[in-house]
Amino acid sequence: MENQQIKIYKPMVLFSEIPTGYQAVLISLDGTVKGNLDWKKEKEWASQCIENGFSILWEIKLGLFSALLKPISHKTQFLSLGLSLEHFLQGPWTEFHAHSLGLCLYQGNADFSQNFPWEAEHIAHFQNWLQDLYGDVEKLEQDTGIAVHSFVEVDPLHGTLNSLRALFCRDLAADYVDLLAGHMSQVLPLFLLMDATSVQCPGLQMQLLLKDRFPRFELGVRGSRIGNPMMSWDGEAFHYPTSPEKEKMAVCLPVLKHSQPIHFQQLSKAVELLNAQGHPFRMISEHNMTHEWDELDMLFVLPDCLSGEGKRKLMGFCAAGGQVVSLGNRLGIPDELSFEEWKALHS
Repeated sequence: MENQQIKIYKPMVLFSEIPTGYQAVLISLDGTVKGNLDWKKEKEWASQCIENGFSILWEIKLGLFSALLKPISHKTQFLSLGLSLEHFLQGPWTEFHAHSLGLCLYQGNADFSQNFPWEAEHIAHFQNWLQDLYGDVEKLEQDTGIAVHSFVEVDPLHGTLNSLRALFCRDLAADYVDLLAGHMSQVLPLFLLMDATSVQCPGLQMQLLLKDRFPRFELGVRGSRIGNPMMSWDGEAFHYPTSPEKEKMAVCLPVLKHSQPIHFQQLSKAVELLNAQGHPFRMISEHNMTHEWDELDMLFVLPDCLSGEGKRKLMGFCAAGGQVVSLGNRLGIPDELSFEEWKALHS
């Protein structure tokens, strides 16, 4: 079954000539604290694009996150950004919603720790986050090799903390955009455009792009190493959805509260092999499994982090004709394959 794929043009300037082969245009709005929210020219161009048969994907530039003037905890700054979003709802969205695909709140690095402004409050927050994650400094040392007497001694810029630093900043960013999304109508599709080209590790990509961490947003991804995202982007073009055909294979990601970095390292084995063999695949979440397994024939799962509810959902998947490949101990469900058995069949 094919989905209608929309190719979205990313212009360098307003009123650019749109090349053939595109069905939509990205139009950016200045919603930063210092912006005057005068979007007259942008709306004029949107009208022209719509008259010529194009849809609009809106982007509001809020300065997230490295270009914010104040720390993300600054309340007045947050209120100002919220006003920008409300102005969008009352203006461009009200006027053009029938021809709009949605609104993008962020376009940038999927690793939010890049160029992150480490204020004193952020350092303390990171140290508390580590303490919640590890419980005691001995476990931190076992995992990272960092020997400290207390979490308050941990330097967030230490070289062995790259992945943990990225996950901490993901959590900060996810909480912030989720709060901003509270200003928006539930019928307005929201997007985050994530450039993952600098994230070489599939396990880290899975964690940084974990859909459960961004439940209100569709993620557009550049440089995905973990299958086809909902939207992909490269150069001047966005593709939505990424593929006009539904993938037949998927990797099931654990629910957030059950997930640990080691789980994603184990799931990476399946991801790397699927990539090496050129199989189209996508990620689905255990939480939304029944809504996301449409047209799937095969699902790779990690039993160690699967909940009881997740196993019941897998039974339903198998009853509908799907097959499960387990990375680890068998689940004992019909027609289940171990990862080793699947590799032998596809070697």
